[in-house]
Amino acid sequence: MEKKHLFAIFFLVVITSLMYAGGGQQAQSTTDAASRMKSIISFVCTVVVGLLGAAAVALFALSGVIYAVGQFFGAEMRGRATSWAMAAVVGAIIAVIIYIVGPTIVNTLWGKNVGFSC
Repeated sequence: MEKKHLFAIFFLVVITSLMYAGGGQQAQSTTDAASRMKSIISFVCTVVVGLLGAAAVALFALSGVIYAVGQFFGAEMRGRATSWAMAAVVGAIIAVIIYIVGPTIVNTLWGKNVGFSC
């Protein structure tokens, strides 16, 4: 299987698991389902925002280490290390942008009266 197929299957399993994380109880009404969905989105948003900050810092540090170690080797390895370090910096910058803008987008999409803050 390709990586994108494995990621899609993993994503569907995680979302399904989160939806049924309420102890196996079925939603009795639309308000129960809506409150369960709010709690799931709030949980996912909190986890993602919590992990993105740490991931960005780790990527910045890792990029510095990769660049520094790459300078000790030959020209080919130095070039590879530089490109790997730049890829890590770009990933860290994207993580910071998502960390800053993501909660605003989620709160805008779900409205102000959703009962949770991301």
